[in-house]
Amino acid sequence: MSRNVMLKYPFKRIREGKVELLVPDPKAYTRPDGVYEPAWAPIFYNPRMVFNRDITVLFLYTISKHRNIELAVDSLSGSGVRGIRFVVEANSMEAIVNDRDPEACELMEENIRLNNVSEKVKVFCFDANLLHYLLPEIGLRADFIDIDPFGSPIPFIDSAVWATRSNGYIAVTATDTAALTGTYVNACLRKYHSRPLKVDCEKEVGLRILIASIVLRAASRDIAAEPVLAYYADYYYRIFFRITRGARRADKLIENLGYIKYDVETLERTLVKGYPIPRNTNNSGKNMYIGPLWTGSLGNIGLLDEIDKHIPELPWLQTASRIKLLIDRLKCEYNVNRVYYRLDRICSKIHKSMPKISELIECLRSKGYSACRSHFDPRGITTNAPLEEIISCINSLVQTF
Repeated sequence: MSRNVMLKYPFKRIREGKVELLVPDPKAYTRPDGVYEPAWAPIFYNPRMVFNRDITVLFLYTISKHRNIELAVDSLSGSGVRGIRFVVEANSMEAIVNDRDPEACELMEENIRLNNVSEKVKVFCFDANLLHYLLPEIGLRADFIDIDPFGSPIPFIDSAVWATRSNGYIAVTATDTAALTGTYVNACLRKYHSRPLKVDCEKEVGLRILIASIVLRAASRDIAAEPVLAYYADYYYRIFFRITRGARRADKLIENLGYIKYDVETLERTLVKGYPIPRNTNNSGKNMYIGPLWTGSLGNIGLLDEIDKHIPELPWLQTASRIKLLIDRLKCEYNVNRVYYRLDRICSKIHKSMPKISELIECLRSKGYSACRSHFDPRGITTNAPLEEIISCINSLVQTF
């Protein structure tokens, strides 16, 4: 790193996973309430995203057990932490870290030297889209591309799927949840070509809208982007897609697009495949329609089993116990593939006190249904039981208030 940059900003040496990093000193960029604000720092590093990065390392480590990861790309790198961890912890043979900020590139060079990976991690200082389009031109296609922007990933999707080799993967983060969950409807229409609604299952609605938008963008290039791992955490969505080429494969994925039929009176919701999506009007009555969105499974259960199996092999992961909990919940949710219910909203509707979620799940399972806690919301339950069976169990567990 140049001496000018070192003198210009205060840095702190930290450890994340198996790597050491120089990052902007959090003490110098805190809000008046004492909370560190990464966006205020000259070079971006967000300690709250360790969970996101740990899962990504674990995902890439798992994939590497079945194929060589010759090139992994972190397109919006900041400090360079992802790309360095890909090489040090996830068996990536080589990695590219990229940021259009020259000062970030200098910091990445220093962090690469600090971890002795100069032969394996290369720094590029381009706009992310330019990098993606450049790679095939110089004879490179990535096995894995990570897109972790501030806001929407949509501006980077077309170029990312183009730069990824067939049977490779891209991972995207979206932090613009207000648009995806219905707070800013017009923003969602502009970016994702879908109309959300502010409903009690809005977090799942947002994830399914995001998947559908990326599936369609990839399909426009005759590329299939299949979601293999998708979840909501903290304040963002995270999705991993398997990329394969071919119009027929893309067409097959498009068959999973559709909408949610939402009953505003009973709160019942149903995933419906296919087009056209009914139009919401003042005469729509009790049913509202949300979409287009993804109606298929949010991921691959077999992959979850593989990831779960490899957690003990990475004992340095700081968030391993949280990952394990998430994986356990996703296994059930992917298998059921129904939109979650919020228990407090149902109970309010039927004028009942809220039972313990664990007791409700046990009641539904005793009737032969699948049921589990939703990872989207601590008050949420995912089940293939009809709404009337959920209400029946609630009635058997609590008294009228």
